[in-house]
Amino acid sequence: MVMMKKYKAVIFDMDGTLLETAQGIIDGVNHTRAELGMTEVSDEEAKKHIGPTLQESFADVFVNQVEEAIRIYREYYEKKGQYSIELFDGMIDLLELLKLKGFKIAVSTMKYERFAKNIIDFLGIGEYFDAISGCDASGELSKAALIIKSAESMGLNKDEVMLIGDSKYDGIGANAAGVDLIAVTYGYGFDRENAVEYNPIFIADNVYEIIDWFKKNL
Repeated sequence: MVMMKKYKAVIFDMDGTLLETAQGIIDGVNHTRAELGMTEVSDEEAKKHIGPTLQESFADVFVNQVEEAIRIYREYYEKKGQYSIELFDGMIDLLELLKLKGFKIAVSTMKYERFAKNIIDFLGIGEYFDAISGCDASGELSKAALIIKSAESMGLNKDEVMLIGDSKYDGIGANAAGVDLIAVTYGYGFDRENAVEYNPIFIADNVYEIIDWFKKNL
């Protein structure tokens, strides 16, 4: 059994962990491609842009038009894409449980921070969160840096927080930041085979398994 007493906060990745956000991202990618005279791609191809920064994921696709592509994408996403979202089933129950047990809660996402905050406000769940950390316009902050930023915003050190995430970017970030990881397979990246590469303390196939894990380990 993992001893829970050392943890004071839970940090969530946003896309594919806290929220189902794929459709807005898919639509934003294909809108950007259309604006730049490119053909649309499949949903699965567009989903490859979920996880890394836009600067990173757009580099190989838009090549010499990366900055213009980012501008187009963000303009579309702010107007429409960020609202094509929903909470994963059971997430409110998990947030309620964590708050009931005295945990602080944060979000660390490679999404533009303003969009992340807009989304939390749009869903009316801001009361649950003590910190929201996302990328700035430059996209230079790493996942590890954003995790540490969230921890510090809550007055905590890395040994007092854990990350819940759905992709290798979360695994790499958690390992680099030195924080424990709960890997989830219901999002856009991990399955039970590749998640183990990042030494998670638990792997969950749905939100209710996370709830059960916290109940058993508190």
